[in-house]
Amino acid sequence: MSVSQPIKTTKIKSPKKLPKDTYKESESTNPEKKEINKLLAKYVDKFGLQETPMVLLESPALATTKELIKVGVSKYKIFIPNHTDSYNLIKTKHPIQNVFPMTFGKFISENITTKHGLVFADYCGTLDGNSQFKPIEDLKEIFKHKRFNEISLLGVTIAKRNANKPNKYVNNDISRLNNIVGQSAYDHGYTAIDLGEGRSYHRGSMYFALYLIEKTD
Repeated sequence: MSVSQPIKTTKIKSPKKLPKDTYKESESTNPEKKEINKLLAKYVDKFGLQETPMVLLESPALATTKELIKVGVSKYKIFIPNHTDSYNLIKTKHPIQNVFPMTFGKFISENITTKHGLVFADYCGTLDGNSQFKPIEDLKEIFKHKRFNEISLLGVTIAKRNANKPNKYVNNDISRLNNIVGQSAYDHGYTAIDLGEGRSYHRGSMYFALYLIEKTD
């Protein structure tokens, strides 16, 4: 398994104004979300990915980060892009120049030389996204820029309820997500294997998927 070098970070000036974060503190204490974070840590440990850089969409609670550290992941290996007004708070709690005031998509496109052992796209929003985040574009870019090691993990959370598309079945976006990940992996020399840990949570409104990404070329 190849292990990439950590991202070379530089001091980034905090923007004066960022979009409001929709995160609620109760989300970090949700037992179902806690189980998801433990699951990510378990698979990182199972595949021995502790020494690989990881990129996470995180909340100020840093709940995923804390679980990863428990299985031996160094905080210096964890990179957190956050383009909301939670940036400064996260930066204070994770003060090692590994928090970036930018969207997930921008982080992916600007740091194309680094490969990750874990990418956790914890969107907690619809697959179609909005002006602030664009999951479909992001997921395609991750594979296009070959951001994965020979063996990596990809976790994704999306909202199943899409108010902008009331005529769609609530599970339609799960099929779309699987198709986007599978096809994008195939197009760029990877195989995406659904690890069978997919689950709905938060009263059925959210969905989590976990994939093993293997390099094939």
